[in-house]
Amino acid sequence: MTRKMRELKNVKVQTMVSPGPGVVRQAPRSGRKRGRDKEAVLRDRVWREQRKRET
Repeated sequence: MTRKMRELKNVKVQTMVSPGPGVVRQAPRSGRKRGRDKEAVLRDRVWREQRKRET
């Protein structure tokens, strides 16, 4: 049926796939941690500036 639907003009076909009973659910990903990285860079920059002043 969907094969014939794709051949028609002005028709949108959306295929949805769901996992079977034996598939383990994937853990959510945390994504990028940009805020923490900026803080670490700032701390490192301050530390380097202090070391320059000491020498």
